[in-house]
Amino acid sequence: FPVNSFEQLCINYANEKLQKQFIVAAAELCLRDYEAEGIACAAVATCPDNAAQIALLDGRGGVMRLLDEECSLPRGSERAYVDKLRSAWSASDVFARPPPARQQRGGPAVARAGWATVGLSLGRLTGAFGGPGGGEEPSPQFVVRHYAADVTYTVDGWIERNRQQFPPELGALLASSRCPLLQQLFPPPRDVSSDPQLAGTPRGGMGRTTVLAAFRASLAALSTTLETTAAHYVRCIKPNTAQAAGEFDGEYVARQLACTGVLSVIDVSKVGFPVSMPKLHFLNSYRCIAPAAAAAAGSTP
Repeated sequence: FPVNSFEQLCINYANEKLQKQFIVAAAELCLRDYEAEGIACAAVATCPDNAAQIALLDGRGGVMRLLDEECSLPRGSERAYVDKLRSAWSASDVFARPPPARQQRGGPAVARAGWATVGLSLGRLTGAFGGPGGGEEPSPQFVVRHYAADVTYTVDGWIERNRQQFPPELGALLASSRCPLLQQLFPPPRDVSSDPQLAGTPRGGMGRTTVLAAFRASLAALSTTLETTAAHYVRCIKPNTAQAAGEFDGEYVARQLACTGVLSVIDVSKVGFPVSMPKLHFLNSYRCIAPAAAAAAGSTP
């Protein structure tokens, strides 16, 4: 997007978390099965991983936690926030300063392929990005080298957006409405003191939980639910950028497959056997080829 701001950070963080679960389900667990069954995995140099990106976004002193801390300061500012990020993560391979050409008012972000996000939808809001003069960069920016590609974030208005200055009295009033839609949109306030996901998180002022803290807690709950399921993934790939029928852009499709980790998962699958099934199911299906072996293994006709 021309400008990647606070809302896009939340979207990309959710994508990184979901990408991690995809990597675990489609690659790491597969490699563990290969190892348990004695299948050589030397052909796979490294398993695809985005742990460094998640640590940068959500780890101690990372993008989100530093923003929460800055929101708790009476005189916190976006410029001070970005300066702290640059100081803490300057040696990281997944964090960078934007090149000079990008440090412009509303400068374009690094182009990247789109991600398919499952079950999450956030509005994308953009505002006017004016900044101080005097030769300084108009709006403080930083770059996150996401699993898919680099993204330049423009930090303008993030502190106010994260503080969630929605009057709790108004929320309680709307929650008490008899309208089912309003009741759903404005549920009763949560007891953050008893929520382990929000415990110890800096507040955005007047004891309110920050937007990022609530978002991380909601995403953590979703991740916990997904981990208890037998997940099956469907990757949505766009054939072209023109949204036209009958057009196939091979380079664009290949870039999406690489950015979403599909090619890495295929490499892992090629090491062993792309198709697998339980042993008894296999013997029952093909017992006619070796009936003695099937009978010895306990399969039934």
